[in-house]
Amino acid sequence: MALVPGVNEILTHCEEHDVEVFSVTNRDQGPDTLDLALKQRQYLGLPFTEREHPRDFTNSSDKTPARDSVSQTHELVLLLGDNLNDFKRDYYVDDVAQ
Repeated sequence: MALVPGVNEILTHCEEHDVEVFSVTNRDQGPDTLDLALKQRQYLGLPFTEREHPRDFTNSSDKTPARDSVSQTHELVLLLGDNLNDFKRDYYVDDVAQ
């Protein structure tokens, strides 16, 4: 298992400048999902491996509830993702042609 280049640097930069990072995933590995995610981050030596930082919502691919939850106590300044649905649910489609 390897990190995408630059991930550790940006997370470390955030930690050094008191910018909190929250991870949101819809990966479902059963009741141990949160523990497995934390162990993976700890194994990789990443900051923000405390239980309050990962926000795992496994019941849907819709990340809106997670963003809303974090935004109750924090100002969101950057979103990262690997598809448009990670940013806004309006992009979720069933038909590839859409």
